[in-house]
Order: sequence, then structure tokens, then C-alpha cells
Amino acid sequence: VEKTIRDPLTKWPKRVRALVFRVDWEDGVPVDKQFSVIQYKLAEQLAPYLPGKIYRDYLFEIVQHGSGFTAEFEVKVLPWPRG
Repeated sequence: VEKTIRDPLTKWPKRVRALVFRVDWEDGVPVDKQFSVIQYKLAEQLAPYLPGKIYRDYLFEIVQHGSGFTAEFEVKVLPWPRG
């Protein structure tokens, strides 16, 4: 998906490619929201689960460490417990 964001350095709008996931479970509570990924390193970690939409069979725990360009993401992938 193409999205328009404001560049944090130049403050100008720019188009970026994003992965967008529908979230139906967060912190043990049912939700209905979207999660957009624009950071390349995080997108790389999630990419293997895209073909055939196999991400639907897993529970992803994503923890962000830091912020901005230096943010790192810890991703844990577990089988979806509700089968």
C-alpha cells in the first residue's frame, strides 16, 4: 500500500510503501484496528509470512526499542492459539 507521510527531517510530505495488517487481538483483548509498517527492517522480518496470507496462522508479538530512524523491533512469532 502506498501512504503519504511527513518526512521527520524535511517536514515535507512523501510517498512510502507500507505493509498494512488488520489487527484483531492486542494485549489479550479483541480489537479491530490496522497496523502499518513502513520501517524496512521490520517489514523484512514480516515478509516471510505474507505469501498465501500465512500470517493469519500466527500470533506476532512486536516490541519497539527506541524511536525514529534508530528504532529496533523485536519480533516473536508463535502459532495462533485459537487454531
